[in-house]
Amino acid sequence: MNGISLFANVGIAETYIKNHNINIVVANELLEKRVKFYKENHKNCNMIQGDISNKSFK
Repeated sequence: MNGISLFANVGIAETYIKNHNINIVVANELLEKRVKFYKENHKNCNMIQGDISNKSFK
């Protein structure tokens, strides 16, 4: 099963989610430092940086 991670932070929860056969394919985080750390640990996930609740965000 595939899933998304909103407010992903650095992706610690994803480490445990994998144990339940859930593959996080898209994640979202606001802070650049957290995004970089997340990308290092979850290379196969599409990370979106920014406020996705803002209507002008694309």
